[in-house]
Amino acid sequence: MSTPYLLQDALVAELEALFAGFETLNAGGEPAPMNIYPQSLPAKVEEDDSEHFPYIIVRVTDGGAQSEGDPESSRVILLAGIYDEQHDRQGNKIVLNVLQRIRTHLLSKRIVNKQFRIDYPCDWSVYDDEDLHPYYFGAVETNWTLPAIQQEVDF
Repeated sequence: MSTPYLLQDALVAELEALFAGFETLNAGGEPAPMNIYPQSLPAKVEEDDSEHFPYIIVRVTDGGAQSEGDPESSRVILLAGIYDEQHDRQGNKIVLNVLQRIRTHLLSKRIVNKQFRIDYPCDWSVYDDEDLHPYYFGAVETNWTLPAIQQEVDF
């Protein structure tokens, strides 16, 4: 059976492969690979949170079906968090590139794990607040179609 949980797992694996070899700075100012987390950030181990950045969170938000026999749908938000301490305060460019990389990959591939189809709309946004420097955030809101739940028939 296909479930939103399995969709989330498939997206985590898909993004881990997509960002393999990609590095940007962690909150300690050192090069680090992209961390991919399901649903939320893990608990902090250190106060400075350097182990989490950079990251993408794969957050399942809601879903359902319109009527009996219809395929299931699920909305998943992909949240990106980037650290960029440069004085020009252009970390939003890294966020925009990460978001575009995700959208380009998913929308050109269309099917993940041979069972989950991305649908439109596929919107993105950047959280732009100068007070958060050197932290920058953005998101891609995705909509997915999952196989329909089939009624069991006893004979």
